[in-house]
Amino acid sequence: MAKARGLPQAPTHRLTNGPGKLTEALSITRADNGVNLTDATGALYLTEDSYPQPRIATTPRIGITKATTLKLRYLIPNNPFVSKS
Repeated sequence: MAKARGLPQAPTHRLTNGPGKLTEALSITRADNGVNLTDATGALYLTEDSYPQPRIATTPRIGITKATTLKLRYLIPNNPFVSKS
């Protein structure tokens, strides 16, 4: 992830703390738009994990100018890998 972001010395929590940083760290590009994330044979897919289910919070999105009051931001509270509001 650090290599993909061009930040070999970055602290781990700063590699993915924001949607843009996360996609860059995972090498996700606009070419991946429309990919079926439920197809386990694809290069990029989502699956169940074995971690305990965390509490998910919703907050207004940050860094935007439209729909700023809508709670469209989903996060795990106090997670260091989430961008700060």
